[in-house]
Amino acid sequence: MRIGINVPNELLRQVKQIRPEVNISQVCRDALQHRVEVTQRAAAQAASDGVDEHVTQLDQSVARSLIEPDWVAYALDDARDWVRAVTPERWEQYIYQSNFLRRKGRDEAEMVEIWSGSGGEKGLLVRLYKNMKWLEDQLEAQFESGDVADPHYKAREEYCRTWLGYVNEVRRLLEKHYKDEYDRVMAERAEYRRSRPSADLPTQLV
Repeated sequence: MRIGINVPNELLRQVKQIRPEVNISQVCRDALQHRVEVTQRAAAQAASDGVDEHVTQLDQSVARSLIEPDWVAYALDDARDWVRAVTPERWEQYIYQSNFLRRKGRDEAEMVEIWSGSGGEKGLLVRLYKNMKWLEDQLEAQFESGDVADPHYKAREEYCRTWLGYVNEVRRLLEKHYKDEYDRVMAERAEYRRSRPSADLPTQLV
């Protein structure tokens, strides 16, 4: 296959001054062949050395920092674990604060930072801290490109909306359970009233 190679005029002039008879095409072929051989040899050596066993030690590498964290997955995992661990008393406190914010027309997202981290090992702040390198890299890249988007804001927004969505679904199911239980008890009481014996006049009083 024939391809064209662009060589700066100044570089070509310097090459011709040193070696007027040089074959530019051959030089390029030799350079490419050398690069291929070096790369193949390095890959073969890495494979024979079992270098893949050490990949886990490099999880803080630059390549990893290029991958955006999955804030939705974080929030779903944390919300699930929070719901499983929350006590009835803490749940009542959560509902009280949620209702207070709703009455005031405020965003429930402001609760998430505290409540999601109440277990100690997870939560919004823990997730942000563990991914600080990625966030800092994003800020630096955006500063250089002139992008004004805030990666911290996006991370918080995705996490908070997802966490609230999960917990509020549990709340909805719980309220439905309460209503179903209430309806069942009321139906049993009504049935008892309908089926209870009517009062008879005692014969000894007739």
